[in-house]
Amino acid sequence: IQSGSPRSEARIAHKLRTPPQIAQIPPRKVARLWEQHPGDANYALVGLDTEKDSFRVHRVEPETLRFEDNNGDGMLELACIGDSNTVGSTNVWPSNWCHWVAEEILNSAFATTNYSANGARIDSLWPDQSGATLLANALEEKPDAIVFALGSNDLPYLRPGHLDEDIRVRIHQLEALVATARKNGAQSFVALLPPRFDQKEPSGAKSRFNEAIRAHWKPHEIL
Repeated sequence: IQSGSPRSEARIAHKLRTPPQIAQIPPRKVARLWEQHPGDANYALVGLDTEKDSFRVHRVEPETLRFEDNNGDGMLELACIGDSNTVGSTNVWPSNWCHWVAEEILNSAFATTNYSANGARIDSLWPDQSGATLLANALEEKPDAIVFALGSNDLPYLRPGHLDEDIRVRIHQLEALVATARKNGAQSFVALLPPRFDQKEPSGAKSRFNEAIRAHWKPHEIL
């Protein structure tokens, strides 16, 4: 990344988790921000010193999100399927958490693609907002892995007196989506539902929904 760009310098500062003045790159120099430390997969070389050509070593904690190059094309390709939480805003950079995954990993062989839609639900009467439609779009590109971040927009439709029944139906539908992804060679991850402030839901619905996710998927499959 060439220096002189405030945007680039801000990105570098974020990667280094250091104040911007420490992360700035000397003029007309290109910094390699991410290389594996030789012989130790738990460390990464993350920063070019501003005064001399040297890297600092930073401990890399293991990520929950780990998957293989399942389609054998030499890339690690992650598809994100979610609602407006995943669509994000165009007023900030990066505009959504899906892109942050690639930014945090900083591997030139790692890419993310966002197939989310505003108002998306696990099962929606509107095809463009249906998890099945979003999954079909993602599978056309044969991703290696898929994150399903759905369910927030299902909460307001849960019936207060039938929470367990309604959640069970949606978990079954989500299991079907995951099964389809796996059948097409994509590892799958399921995200827990985040809090929402803009729409009411039955009391305890989100907590019980997340409990159901934890009960149906293994810990390393849950984000």
